[in-house]
Amino acid sequence: MAVDQLVRDLLSEADELDRVGRAPEAIEVLTAANRALPRAEVEARLVELRADAFATLDRTHGRPEWPPPCPDPFPEVVGMPPEINRRDLTPDIVAGAMLHHGSLIVREVVGPAQLALLQGAIRNAFASRQAYVDGTAGPDDAAWYTPYARGRHHEAFGTARFVRIIDSPRTLYLLLEIYREAGLIDVLQEHLGERPALSAHKCALRCMTPEPAEESHDFHQDGSFMGADLRTVNVWLPLMDCGGDAPRAGLDLVPRRVDHILETGVDGAIFDWTISESVVDRAAGGVGVVRPVFHAGDAMLFDQFMVHRTGLTPGMDQERMAVESWFFAPSAYPDDHVPLVV
Repeated sequence: MAVDQLVRDLLSEADELDRVGRAPEAIEVLTAANRALPRAEVEARLVELRADAFATLDRTHGRPEWPPPCPDPFPEVVGMPPEINRRDLTPDIVAGAMLHHGSLIVREVVGPAQLALLQGAIRNAFASRQAYVDGTAGPDDAAWYTPYARGRHHEAFGTARFVRIIDSPRTLYLLLEIYREAGLIDVLQEHLGERPALSAHKCALRCMTPEPAEESHDFHQDGSFMGADLRTVNVWLPLMDCGGDAPRAGLDLVPRRVDHILETGVDGAIFDWTISESVVDRAAGGVGVVRPVFHAGDAMLFDQFMVHRTGLTPGMDQERMAVESWFFAPSAYPDDHVPLVV
């Protein structure tokens, strides 16, 4: 009973801070409390506070220049994405890699114990969503799947291959703690020049098992439907070995900077939002499309301009889990997305 009262007191304190416009402080209070004593009701309230906190941020001041001017930290790399170990990652390396190469592979972002946590979280989120749909969800399912009211019209809601992380309070808490411990949050905040906000629409838990004959088709740029005038970094984190010749799908991508949105829906493109191979070939400028090898826990950083697709060859029929997290500078946040302050 004493623990339950402590949790009620903490939630009341957070509610009061939120009421007076201090939601970011309430986030810190509940996050610290949840580290010591994880509770589903605290994690659920953290989701709401992260959404509420966006209105308290100063969105009028960002970096004076975007993208940040920075020399190329990988001048010798051509025809492949540059890569670095997480311990060597700095904001200047992120900025330079994005500006000159369009992407960056960061090795060993997540270690074995954290990988196991995230893999388990994804399995729980998918199972709890199914229980919710079936009407059989129990009290323990709420921590792993509680649909958030805003943004439910978005394509991600109910999709078989992924769950919005905003709908899985415990997974959102775990992921941000893991990224913070890895130093990734601090690096991205300095790179963006502002406290980041995730997009609830574009932060997803992915779990796919392709059909044996399934293969890659068209490419896309996320900026073609999010907008080009953004300040953003996506962290694509595979939780299993994939890419290259592995039996799990990775990413096919153009390993060079593309600084504009390519024409979609032309030259035989399958959909009006996708990019045909002939358009991609011209944009690649002779460097060709590549399919990097990823080990579980590596990450790829890229922005809204990177030309990519799921890298899938018939026979790649093993399950692949991944987490996709788009971090935005609030001064250039897309208006039609639900924000979550980090």
